[in-house]
Amino acid sequence: EAAVRNPARMALGYLHGAEPLGAPPPPPALARPFTGRLDPRHVAVVRAMIARGLNSPRASSVGRLFDAAAALLGLGDTVSYEGEAAVALETAAGTVRAEPPSWRVVRAGGLWVSD
Repeated sequence: EAAVRNPARMALGYLHGAEPLGAPPPPPALARPFTGRLDPRHVAVVRAMIARGLNSPRASSVGRLFDAAAALLGLGDTVSYEGEAAVALETAAGTVRAEPPSWRVVRAGGLWVSD
């Protein structure tokens, strides 16, 4: 799968994937730091694939989300093995323990709800 080897492609999917559903494109100030370092032809091809639904399967995997986050942060646009970008993201996060969130997640009526 191309998105596994190229997390930047997954990141482009997250940035532009809702456009075919009528959502506006991401604000340039948000997208430009990421897309500005990519080959503009590659960005155009991936956006066209997303718009046409061509070779752009939807993914619900948290691993793909971590890959996309790593690419957006400049930690790995391409990788040599699956999970490499996510490992880079975890390494960049460091070992400082954060305080738990002030909210909790509970199961209610078959759904997970933040409370």
